[in-house]
Amino acid sequence: MSERLSLSRAARLVGVSRGVLQKQIRDGALATFEGKVSTDDLAHHFPSVSLEPADPELARVNQIKEKAFGKRVFERALPDKEVLAARLAELGKDITRTRAELSHYQLVMQWLDDKFDELAEENNVLRSPLSALKTWLHRELAEAPEAAMVLEASESYRQVVAPHVRLTPSDDDFFVEGSETLLEAALRAGIAMNYGCSNGNCGCCKARMVSGQIKKVHPHDFVISEAEKNMGYALMCANTAVTDVVIDAGTAVGPEDLPFQQITAQVEEMAYPSDDVLILRLKTPRTSRLRFLAGQHVTLRLAALPPVNFTVASCPCEARRLEFHLRRAVGNPFSDYVFHRVEKDALVDVE
Repeated sequence: MSERLSLSRAARLVGVSRGVLQKQIRDGALATFEGKVSTDDLAHHFPSVSLEPADPELARVNQIKEKAFGKRVFERALPDKEVLAARLAELGKDITRTRAELSHYQLVMQWLDDKFDELAEENNVLRSPLSALKTWLHRELAEAPEAAMVLEASESYRQVVAPHVRLTPSDDDFFVEGSETLLEAALRAGIAMNYGCSNGNCGCCKARMVSGQIKKVHPHDFVISEAEKNMGYALMCANTAVTDVVIDAGTAVGPEDLPFQQITAQVEEMAYPSDDVLILRLKTPRTSRLRFLAGQHVTLRLAALPPVNFTVASCPCEARRLEFHLRRAVGNPFSDYVFHRVEKDALVDVE
């Protein structure tokens, strides 16, 4: 039975970008229904794509197992046991619903067979075309497209390993992999969801579930009222997706969407790729995490030196870690200090 998939999941499944599928839809080559495409159509338009369930994600997990890199690494590659069990339970419900539908379709086919036979007995003129129609229906139902079946098997695997998340009203989307929380997955995908501490204290990442099922994977101190829970509100830093979900959540588009932040970080590491370049790595406190956009400038204050502005070189998805690439500027007080006097664990104010 053909299944309909969102464009993001379909693109990931066949290994192309959403833009490729959107162009095919605009050109009329690929049909859609309510913004979704069928697995049959995907199998038809991408016959050369390997649709085996053992996709790169599974290969990555198997590689981790084979190399025995360690239990902690393997646990990060897959959801925890409770989340995995919940996802498998949801998949079981889908299978049960599908079996019920198939049983219903079989009853309908039996009813059609009986009706065709009844009409053929009553009208000799209809006997031949009804017999041909009956034969055609049975042949089509018996010839389930193998490529589509493999595609749906792969899709079922992905639903367990990497549920799809769509945000409203921005229409951003991403996949939750391994043991990631919803917030971690969004940040990894480059989506600037609202958040503050990222560990359940501030409540800034609170958002409302529109559809789908999530599961709490981390405890949090922030209290969500029963009324809000009944409305579907939850913390993105403390929950993961069990099924594909739609979430009503705020996101930042530009620096003006971010609040002003002041954080005191510590120097974690200094590296010198050359005599004139210093890579300065800072670590923020556990209860504070700097929220920024890729390529954004911040102000650094160190000791009694005048403040300086630098671009953050690290990814917004990196928890509590900030990286800056500094070029030596002879005669500049800040440059002279960080190249010659700054030490590990020194305090740096970040704004």
